[in-house]
Amino acid sequence: MRKRLFAIWIVLFLFHLQSSAQESLEDSLGISELPDTARISKLIALGGSSYQNNMALAWKCMDRAMALSSAANDHYRKADLFRLRGTLHWAKADHDAAMQDYTAAKQQYVANGDSLGIAKSDNNLGLVYWSLSYYDLAMESFLRALPYFEKHPDTSSLATLYNNLGNVYNRGKQSENAAFYYRKAFAMLSPRGNSPALCMVANNLGLVLVAENKTTEALKLYALALQGYKEIGQVSGQTSVLTNMGSAYVQLEQFQEAKIMYDQALDLSLKSGNDYDIAVAYLKECEYSIKTKDYKAAIPAGLKSLEYGKGPNALDQLFSTHEALSLAYENTGDFANALLHHKKGKALQDTAYSEAKSRAIAEMQLKYDTAVKDQQIEHLAQESQLAQLRILVLAAVLALILVSAVLIFLRQRAILRREKLIQEKDKAMFETQAALHDAESRAAEAERQRLRDELSFKSREITTLAMNIVRKNELLEALDSEMRVLRKGAKEGGEDKLREIGLLLAQNLNSEKERKEIELFIDEAQQNFFMELDRRFPDLSIKEKRICVMIRQGLSSKEISIVFNINTSSVEVSRYRIRKKLNLDPSIDLQAFLGEF
Repeated sequence: MRKRLFAIWIVLFLFHLQSSAQESLEDSLGISELPDTARISKLIALGGSSYQNNMALAWKCMDRAMALSSAANDHYRKADLFRLRGTLHWAKADHDAAMQDYTAAKQQYVANGDSLGIAKSDNNLGLVYWSLSYYDLAMESFLRALPYFEKHPDTSSLATLYNNLGNVYNRGKQSENAAFYYRKAFAMLSPRGNSPALCMVANNLGLVLVAENKTTEALKLYALALQGYKEIGQVSGQTSVLTNMGSAYVQLEQFQEAKIMYDQALDLSLKSGNDYDIAVAYLKECEYSIKTKDYKAAIPAGLKSLEYGKGPNALDQLFSTHEALSLAYENTGDFANALLHHKKGKALQDTAYSEAKSRAIAEMQLKYDTAVKDQQIEHLAQESQLAQLRILVLAAVLALILVSAVLIFLRQRAILRREKLIQEKDKAMFETQAALHDAESRAAEAERQRLRDELSFKSREITTLAMNIVRKNELLEALDSEMRVLRKGAKEGGEDKLREIGLLLAQNLNSEKERKEIELFIDEAQQNFFMELDRRFPDLSIKEKRICVMIRQGLSSKEISIVFNINTSSVEVSRYRIRKKLNLDPSIDLQAFLGEF
């Protein structure tokens, strides 16, 4: 009995603490004496304005307002609370929870007949889809919200929506449409002075103008955005604008100004400690050095970019860095590291392709789920109308005969409407399945393109390996010639040592191992090419087919002789026999003919 009483006391004590905490929150906000409806509105407003700077306070306001709304059975305020909670989840990158809350808010707004709430929910859903890279769904949501905001203009909300549409079009490489919406947003925000929104729109519009070669106009917008970010103290925004200005100066070939911008961006990013901004700044320094042919300076900058670019959203930056490093190493003669970074970049490209394929499939599934949700929302609206109809029927009991006739009429109309809805749903389902089939076809084409890219990469590897052998042999032949000269003037006793070195050089000039390795690599990498040769010209020997590969890659007879350790004259004889077996006219270029396979 004592244990039970103690447990009840603990529960009452905890409830008292919770009530005291809630009262303390409302007392601190000065709203404890307000009616429940007014308190809920105040808590929602505070939660929406504080989540960017004080997430803990925003959650407390939302939880307390949700409790008050449930107790008061306030359906109108509950829709706003669902949307606020969705925003808090979205700010934490919990996209699934955000989408559920925004959808629940939209359903409640539909039931309440609140057009503004529906438009705001569509805009919020568009931002979630954008964060998930579902750009088609984001566009659909933004366009659903647009008519209401244009009909009932609110400068801040409409400008934000225009910027969101510009972002989607810019992502889809539709620069003309992107510039159209960015300009509309810029025109609406400019009269209000510098703000984070105006700086962001100016920076975005500058990117589109650079892509359209309107670099001078873009630089003016960048300067405006940079000044605005400085005034409001936003370092990350300054870094982004500075790197964009550097790229614009590079396009104008004003390299000194570009270097100043990139250096300032790097200094700011290092001070702010934002790893992604630092990685991008080092990448721009690396690309700048490559552009100005300072390849040795490009390498440490690129390696620094790889060091900081470890975030989940850094895939594009890492791919660009590996490609830049590959080019820098190649131009400094370090072909091993050049090939290593090229392979790493290719691996990242394959990863991006896999992610894009998975994202496309997920987007189609999400489209289907969204269609189902929209049908549920329509059903909810119909249920609301039927509920109102029942109230009217109950209120008209005295006119039973008339009401019965009206009810039969309405029932028949509802049946026809439901049948029409079923037909529309079947049509929508068929269109969704067709779109899914189209997506699968695009994925198959992308896979074929990947195989073509892989074949091209292997061909480049064959050329690289062959040229490495040629350059090594040329170097060794030069050394061997020098050794012969030295041997003639060598003193007594040193001639034996020079003869040993000469023997070692001769052994390396005729490396059977390297020849076997490249022959094996050619056989593995060019299987499709060999099969086509066998089908059309079955008389070609394996040696002649390998020489065909080298000719196709653009190697000269001398280079081919070095790769396969044979005489140049033997290569020329082989070329003659190949032309004869291919039945080629003397006027036809052999390399061009083989390149058509």
